[in-house]
Amino acid sequence: TVAAKVAVMRAFAGLYEGLLGSDSEELPLLFLLEQVACEHAQVSACALELLQHLAVRHTSSKDLEELLLEGTTGTAVLTHVGKKLQDEPQLLGQMASLLRVHEGQLAAAVAPHVVPWMCQEQLKGPLELLASKLGQAPSALMLSSADQVLAHMLWFKADKLAGFIEWVDDIMQPESFVTVIRVMGRKVARRIIYQAGQTCFWRQQYHAPADLLNRAEEYVGIVANGMSMQGQQGILDLLQGETIALLLKDIGNTLSKPLDSDKSAAKAPAQRVGATVTSHAASISPSQLSGIAADKLQCLRTLVVLMHMLRQQLGTHALQMMAVLSEALLHCAEGQLLMQALAAWLSFVQLLARLAPQVLQRVAAQAAVVLLPVLEPANDDAAPATSKAGSYSTTKAATAATAATTNSEVDAAAQQLAAAILHEIVVMQRQHVRPALLHMPPLPPLDVLKDVNAVLAQEQHRHGPLQHLQLLINALRHESVSVRHVGLGELRSFLMKHKTFMADAMAGLLSCSGTSSNGGAGATVNGKGLPAAAAAQTGSANQKLASAQCQNLFNGLLSALLASCDSLPRSKLAQSMKQRCAQCLGLLGAIDPALVQPELPRPAPFAYQASSFLVSLVQQQLVRVLQTACDIQQLEATSYAIQHILQHYTKRRLESAQATMEAACAVGASAAEVPKDAEDQGDPAGSGSLYSMLDDSTKSIVMPFLTTRFIVPQKRPEEAGTCHRLQLVQHA
Repeated sequence: TVAAKVAVMRAFAGLYEGLLGSDSEELPLLFLLEQVACEHAQVSACALELLQHLAVRHTSSKDLEELLLEGTTGTAVLTHVGKKLQDEPQLLGQMASLLRVHEGQLAAAVAPHVVPWMCQEQLKGPLELLASKLGQAPSALMLSSADQVLAHMLWFKADKLAGFIEWVDDIMQPESFVTVIRVMGRKVARRIIYQAGQTCFWRQQYHAPADLLNRAEEYVGIVANGMSMQGQQGILDLLQGETIALLLKDIGNTLSKPLDSDKSAAKAPAQRVGATVTSHAASISPSQLSGIAADKLQCLRTLVVLMHMLRQQLGTHALQMMAVLSEALLHCAEGQLLMQALAAWLSFVQLLARLAPQVLQRVAAQAAVVLLPVLEPANDDAAPATSKAGSYSTTKAATAATAATTNSEVDAAAQQLAAAILHEIVVMQRQHVRPALLHMPPLPPLDVLKDVNAVLAQEQHRHGPLQHLQLLINALRHESVSVRHVGLGELRSFLMKHKTFMADAMAGLLSCSGTSSNGGAGATVNGKGLPAAAAAQTGSANQKLASAQCQNLFNGLLSALLASCDSLPRSKLAQSMKQRCAQCLGLLGAIDPALVQPELPRPAPFAYQASSFLVSLVQQQLVRVLQTACDIQQLEATSYAIQHILQHYTKRRLESAQATMEAACAVGASAAEVPKDAEDQGDPAGSGSLYSMLDDSTKSIVMPFLTTRFIVPQKRPEEAGTCHRLQLVQHA
């Protein structure tokens, strides 16, 4: 009866408040929406009244649109309306009237939620109805979700793929399924790789299963074949350019999202963390991570799959990969996310060692820096993971915690995994990264790092305080801001620990001017105002330094200290570096300026040739930033600059730029006629282009930017003064 229906509706409306925040909060709204379309006017009016009452009580605008579309239930409501198009097509119009919006506007909101489902279920009628509401052809609507649908069919419904292709041929007439592949191939490839990161394929472990990698490569190969790219080389060609650039951008943006709304999920420790470091097996329950945390876990696993698929091309994209991995350790610092991020780092260095060992030295020092927070114990009482010397290798690793149920056990397992990464770089690939080991920052004295520290001591010739100080000075001159930051912290500790050595060095410096070490200049060597002479009287087991050697030492130390904070961007890291630098200067004390001559960096000589200026800009500035980028925004901005310069300066444009420069330098330049930009752009990688003038090592780094398509979005008038992040668009 009508009275019974009204009573039931009121009961459902009463349940809504109790269900808020749960997975079922949309159920009362969906029930009331269906009753609005009831043929009984009393039932329909009551349902509408109850919805309006809920909107008044539970929305800030007291509007039905916020209750049904903009709240947490919006996705469920729009999906429900879209799926009812087959049986109750009038529901779309009734809901549009209820919300007082145009039917086409509501259809546009519904489409993203139901078009993939319609295509997967091969529902031609509802798709055509929705397309008519939008004023589009069904083929265009299908193309908008083709990547998502095709990737889903390949991974989960491969047995129905033949029928799906026939359905697409029917929808796309007079075109065919081949057209979909050619138009959407790169998006489909990205979606296939992203789907490979789903938890259901990873068997509760941290490493990528072999059959998963084979399936991902097979499916991307199908797409490449449809785009006339044959074999393994075809797969690599498909992955280049915008495909990998967009994947890395999307992964990086997801990894950088805050976990504030998912703190409980992010901090949930793994039930069983890595049985071995080589397999990283762990009992990961899909229910433990949800929301943003689950998205991050999928992105980290997608990154591992992408590394394996790139094969020999991994070295070309190593710097971009390293920036994303650094971002991962920064924003995925707890529980399963941390373990998966470290597992991705280990896969990265192992694959580089096997496929592109010459590139490994570019990432060695940066890897050590980003791993330092994991290796350093949270507090002095924390017992670090221990093992016997030589326990780590890529073939046999020490056993991690078998039942990691607390955060401390997860941290210990993470330490072991981080140590395995450094063992792979420093010990196993020592011959490939030897030059980079000289600039690697000091590591904590953990037992799991015993072999690593032993190799570093040999390579860095750390046989006393003098050699140690020289290494720290070199670290302060490193191009990586992160390395310099760590170097400043280690220098501060060195100055506090080796007061006697510094007192002797200060005494030697004072003797250069004939000043006795009895303190004439009043110099101090520590933060407590300890005179050099008094400190020297404490005795030293170290060999005395010659006066000239002391002067050179302080010249180099002060030069490195002053230059370490030069041209720093505004950031918390830069502020920390300045504080550490000031502390080091305070520990050194008030040194007589007449006794030292620090060499400050000189500006680069003026470039009289456009080509030499541009080559210097790319090789010495932009590539240097690219190599040390540790966040996605910095990577995007640098990538855009390199892309724009390389793609713009073809041979013709470079000649035009040189002519412009000569005209500007000539007498009477104001009357000189400057050549206009050449109509024929030419080949950015051709002979005579800027790219052709770069050295081989730089070419291997910047080659992907010859085909990427970064753009800066246009600002609307109301957004004047705001800052946008870069965006990526597809090839035309």
